[in-house]
Amino acid sequence: NQVYTMGVGRELKVAHRAIGQFIELLGCSSKDLIVHPISVKGQTLLLLLKILPEAFGGKIFNTFISNLVIRKQFSNISKDINGFKEKLLQ
Repeated sequence: NQVYTMGVGRELKVAHRAIGQFIELLGCSSKDLIVHPISVKGQTLLLLLKILPEAFGGKIFNTFISNLVIRKQFSNISKDINGFKEKLLQ
């Protein structure tokens, strides 16, 4: 029983494609996977920054703020994943 994480935000098409490739790579079935969405504080800010044009530094700000949010929220993300994993193992 392995736990893999993937951050895709609200990019559902990217998530769908990535999961399909993941299944193909591992040689397993979609029935072998369970998807558990996680939300973090700051994701609304990231969505707003995403629409900021590149000419105004949108990509730079988005990358910087994304890294900051992930670093600040990493322990919460980890707790959520570990809690979910424990529920599955019960």
